[in-house]
Amino acid sequence: QEDDETILGKYATLTLNLAAEIYVEGVAVEHPPPEISPTVGTAIRTFRVFGYEEEDGRGDPWFLGAFRYDIDGTRSLQEFAVEPEVDHLPKMQSVTLAIDSNWGADYACLYRFRIHGQ
Repeated sequence: QEDDETILGKYATLTLNLAAEIYVEGVAVEHPPPEISPTVGTAIRTFRVFGYEEEDGRGDPWFLGAFRYDIDGTRSLQEFAVEPEVDHLPKMQSVTLAIDSNWGADYACLYRFRIHGQ
């Protein structure tokens, strides 16, 4: 079990309740493309994702993975699969995004965060 300190992100922590319980298979992060956003340095860089069987991030966290958003990638919407080592995940009711770093600005900006599953 993780304690609260290891779940918190350096820049921000966002917990979302899901409309229905799902088996989380992946997440997607989006930042506006550089052509329309002059603040690419605010895009999140490294982040971790945790799932919970209960709403509001209550209960024991399931570590779903640590990821890196690539501002030089070909797409502004980037998808990340749950770690293959994570086996036998239960259905989740809430998911926490812990933002650990960005691309150089004094603050981080998250345009869109999606959770994929069934």
